[in-house]
Amino acid sequence: MAYELLSVKLCELDEKFERLHGRIQRSQTFDRSVLKQETQLVRRECEEEEQILSRRLRFSRSEMAGRISKIYEKVEETVRKAREEMESGQGRLSSEDWLLLAEYSLDFAKQAADRALLISLEAIGRQADTEPPEQMKMEETT
Repeated sequence: MAYELLSVKLCELDEKFERLHGRIQRSQTFDRSVLKQETQLVRRECEEEEQILSRRLRFSRSEMAGRISKIYEKVEETVRKAREEMESGQGRLSSEDWLLLAEYSLDFAKQAADRALLISLEAIGRQADTEPPEQMKMEETT
């Protein structure tokens, strides 16, 4: 059961990273107006996905999911405020600073993937602890 659920999520993650890679690569050839449109499109997509995830977490039966949702909302609010500060007044970031910010954002994405792996392994281990040994053997052979 755990493997099937995680497999679906891994496929979604693979697709997301393929699109991310392609979009970043293609964006380097865009003129300013197309880049601006693409940025607005991605911003809307991010907002929609954030709302969907927040809703799913909020209505989850898992108490932990609700706690994670609240933490995630705080992080998003902090990031939003930091962006506003970066984009206004004398504190505006240089293009080099923006590039470093993008680089660190990708580093955080890698870290999130590592964390997802760790939690997945722990979940599979806990499921294995609760299943009878013969059921685990049957799943291994199929």
